[in-house]
This record gives sequence, structure tokens and C-alpha cells, in this order.
Amino acid sequence: MNSQQIEQLFAPGPEDGPAARKYLESAKRLAFNEPVILTKGSPVNHINVAKEAGNHPTALKPDRYPAVIRKIEAYVELTKGQDSKRRVIGAKVKEAKLTLKEEVATLKTQLSESQSKLLSAERKLMESLQDIADLQAELDELKPPPSSLRP
Repeated sequence: MNSQQIEQLFAPGPEDGPAARKYLESAKRLAFNEPVILTKGSPVNHINVAKEAGNHPTALKPDRYPAVIRKIEAYVELTKGQDSKRRVIGAKVKEAKLTLKEEVATLKTQLSESQSKLLSAERKLMESLQDIADLQAELDELKPPPSSLRP
């Protein structure tokens, strides 16, 4: 179903009051996957339309808003296969996000281990330089440098 068809389907009629218009706008937002209250990917149904309108899930009653209910049911019937495709795509996106989160966690662990190894190597280098300085001082005591190098 294209956007123009969705616009036409959920266009308010002259008999629709303010509440019905609010429900139709909510249904349209859900159909375009641009909800304000619910999460993206929420299916278009009576309960979600009522929630998206900011009302209680049972507020959208067939006896009070029959035209709105018919339009929602028509949309659901016309987009039966499309919603399942959207859910499959959403599941794949969610799986990819989880995979990326796992990869980030692995990279953080590797970074932490690498930093630890670097600090350890740096500490060993400083100890070795100190040992070299100590040995050089000891060597200078045992065998002083030639007089031309003395200050």
C-alpha cells in the first residue's frame, strides 16, 4: 500500500468528530511507521491506535467509532503480508544490533587487555632502565671512567 492510498484510507469523513479524527491520525502515524507514543514497528490494530492517540487501549469501541474501526480493519486486511515482512526486517535489524553490541563488547575487552599489556611492558622497560643505571653506577665505582671524561 503506498502513502497516497494510506492518506486516502485514513482521511476523516464529514461525519467524524474530533475523537475519530484523533484516532485516524494515530492510525495514519502507525501505518507510516512514525508513531509519537508507541515504538516504531508497532502494528496497526485497535489497541495500538487507541494507545497512540493517548487513550486507554479499550477506548476505541466499535459501537462509538464504526467508521474508524472499518478503516483500521481495511488497512490490516490490505497489508497482511507487508506487516510480516516488516517484522522479519525488524528482527534482522535487531539481530544485527545485537551482533554489533557483542562485537563492541569484545573490542572493549581486547582494548582493556592490550592497555594492560602495554602498561606491564612499560613498567618492565622502566625497571630495566633503572637496572642499567644502577649497573652503570656500580661499574663506574669499580672502574672509574678515564680522566679525560671526568668533570
